[in-house]
Amino acid sequence: MKKQLLSIALLLASLTSFAQLEQGKFLVGGGVGIESSASKFKNGSTTTDGTKNTSYYVTPTVGYFIAENLALGLTIGFGGNTYKTPASGGTPELKDKNPYFLIGPFGRYYKKFGDNFAIFGQAALDFRFGKNKDESYNGFNIVTTETKVNSFNPNLRPGIVFFPYSKVGIEFLVGEIGYTHTVEKFPNDSKDRTGNLDFNFNLRSVQLGIFLYL
Repeated sequence: MKKQLLSIALLLASLTSFAQLEQGKFLVGGGVGIESSASKFKNGSTTTDGTKNTSYYVTPTVGYFIAENLALGLTIGFGGNTYKTPASGGTPELKDKNPYFLIGPFGRYYKKFGDNFAIFGQAALDFRFGKNKDESYNGFNIVTTETKVNSFNPNLRPGIVFFPYSKVGIEFLVGEIGYTHTVEKFPNDSKDRTGNLDFNFNLRSVQLGIFLYL
């Protein structure tokens, strides 16, 4: 009985001590998110449904601490957006689907505050490979146009992590500063290249993740 109590005490102590952010430890986890929004238009007493947008992402992640508080890792995941335009005036419902595959190496540096919190800065190089399927109506049939979309996105993101237990972290990535270079390839083999500076710090840019520190 005493041995069992001692084992339980040691287990609880390992769970409640601060997470190990030292060299040789692993970071395993990721993020999952889904968001849906819809617009409506009102004209007098008549309300008309507008476009509905659903976005999602799944980002499994693994990292390794090459030094105390410094981790290098890789994210491999997927996500996408679906836009639905309701039927109106003889035009049927139309859908635009934009799925993508993501791979992104990253580096993180942590700064601990107390026993249960830390902030970190993350630098990443995200590569996305996707295919847009956009529907249109020609008066007789629904026509689907497929466009290949690849993008490259170096970015910097701040984050905060809460450790309810030593080996469990609940983190929030907040905003992004970066640059996105996108190449679209159309069915006729023509290409469109665009570049955008990214500076996003709002509630919609917050990403939730859960990680194990092993």
